[in-house]
Amino acid sequence: MQPLLDRRSVLGGIAAGAALLGASRVGATEEIDVATNLSVAMRDGTLLRADLYRPAGPGPFPTLIQRTPYNKDMFAGLGRIFAARGFLTVIQDMRGQFASEGRFLPWVHEGDDGYDSIEWAARLPQSNGRVGTFGASYSGFCQWQAALRRPPHLAAMAVQVAPADLYEQWVYPGGAFALSFNETWLLHNVAASAAARLPDGKAIQAGMARDYAALRDHWYDHLPLDDFPPLLPDRPELTGYYFDWLKHHPTRDDYWQALSLRGRHGRISVPVLNFAGWYDVFLAGTIENYQAMRDHGGSRVARRNSSLVIGPWAHLNWGTRLGDVDFGAAAVSPFVDMTAAWFDRWLRNHGNAGPADEAPIHYFMMGENRWRTASNWPPGPPRPVPYHLASGGRANSLAGDGRLDTAPPAPRSKPDRFVYDPATPVPSIGGHSCCYGPESPMGPYDQRPVESRSDVLVYTSDALPAELAIAGPVTVELWAATSAPDTDFTAKLVAVEPDGRAINLSDGIIRARYRNGFEHPEPVQPGTAHRYRITLNPTAHLFKAGHRIRVEISSSNFPTYDRNPNSGDPIGRSIRMMPAQQVVFHDESHPSALILPVQVH
Repeated sequence: MQPLLDRRSVLGGIAAGAALLGASRVGATEEIDVATNLSVAMRDGTLLRADLYRPAGPGPFPTLIQRTPYNKDMFAGLGRIFAARGFLTVIQDMRGQFASEGRFLPWVHEGDDGYDSIEWAARLPQSNGRVGTFGASYSGFCQWQAALRRPPHLAAMAVQVAPADLYEQWVYPGGAFALSFNETWLLHNVAASAAARLPDGKAIQAGMARDYAALRDHWYDHLPLDDFPPLLPDRPELTGYYFDWLKHHPTRDDYWQALSLRGRHGRISVPVLNFAGWYDVFLAGTIENYQAMRDHGGSRVARRNSSLVIGPWAHLNWGTRLGDVDFGAAAVSPFVDMTAAWFDRWLRNHGNAGPADEAPIHYFMMGENRWRTASNWPPGPPRPVPYHLASGGRANSLAGDGRLDTAPPAPRSKPDRFVYDPATPVPSIGGHSCCYGPESPMGPYDQRPVESRSDVLVYTSDALPAELAIAGPVTVELWAATSAPDTDFTAKLVAVEPDGRAINLSDGIIRARYRNGFEHPEPVQPGTAHRYRITLNPTAHLFKAGHRIRVEISSSNFPTYDRNPNSGDPIGRSIRMMPAQQVVFHDESHPSALILPVQVH
């Protein structure tokens, strides 16, 4: 796995990568004027600070703004790149971060602050009054929040790797807590930087740095989750929101629904260019946002012109190699060129420069390692094909007899059994976490070390007689029973090469109490077969002839997700852990299956 990066390089990950990809377009003699720490007054009087990158010439210029919690200085390269291409470019520190005033509270002020900042940017002396927003991750989601307020001078957006629903895609995917993502994001980024403005901030930051280095060896195992010492539970002014999530909002309640974008895209009337990665933590959310704009955007222009790009990338790695896989030269991110062309069209040319017949979707077909285009998502549309789980009752590990079969399950088939012990969880090797390896595993890796465990059920198809392409959503319909009052079930889609290398494509989890919805948990009846729908991340992969399809079933994927202690206690407060006896059924009455989106030629 990649080595731990220093703080500055991590915070600037996307900025540095994008700057590198666009550097060749910035001539050494370009005249860029930079004004730093301009004060931008919000409606409540709080002053946010911004840097302004002005192109050479009198203007007026189309105007871009990125608002970030990760230090505007890290995005100076992007500011210069876009200014060199003729955009008046604003990079702003968000409220409570770095040079800006106020207190950082995730997602609380970003809609109003975004609106006020967009309108301020439109009034800049050299602005042409047409403003575009760009930014990734937190900055991406906050673009959506601002757009919901309908700032009159917002004309287009370019959103990279951003969720649609914070409950399901940021904090509680499948009802489990996204442990490594949230603890690293807070400890290494926003909490540490917010601490700088406290009287004892330097000491707090030093302690957080030490605790971050000890996450793998110590702190990920800490229970209870809602008393996590590195984030200082006795200092609510710093990260009180984290403990509030765990103590008071484990379900998709009014708190999370008020923050969700679902059902609200109709308020947004500007076109949006969306970037996603097949191994990004917000992949599903980015696709959801795109589809919602195409179906329900608030104007004909937004519905017809919103676009989607999906590459073989994780959250911060947009190059050619990720994990154990080299995707080739074609995998280099087109972010800078596509974003500049997008804003040229909508801010400079009022939407008149784009080809009317260009496909709205560009996606990278892994396995083939080539870009494809599509008019709809999923492409095709695909044919959902069930690959049924089957075995002689011994699917445990690679040495077992688990198999995948397109034939219907036998009327009577021995179930598979394993013991899930939260004290020895299945380790995460790659996947869809965020953002810094090895603390937060992400990307494609050989899964054979995991598949050697007896608490991982392994089901593999025969070698494919011909190539098979999939693109779209992936699900597992699982019939299972547990001895515990609550537990988790996990699934992982794996591509198996002829030499045995097993590369993960997608994964997912479901917390048993949320099997019928995230709003109202339902206890499990121990020993009773329940139906679980595990939603894996979407993917696009070409299985070549001779390759095989595999699915892993288990009950943990740690530290990507927190360990379910099997106690039935409130997850954030539980300190009791107990083993659970798990049973997976795959007979005629309980047809457990992996459902793949097969492309029809």
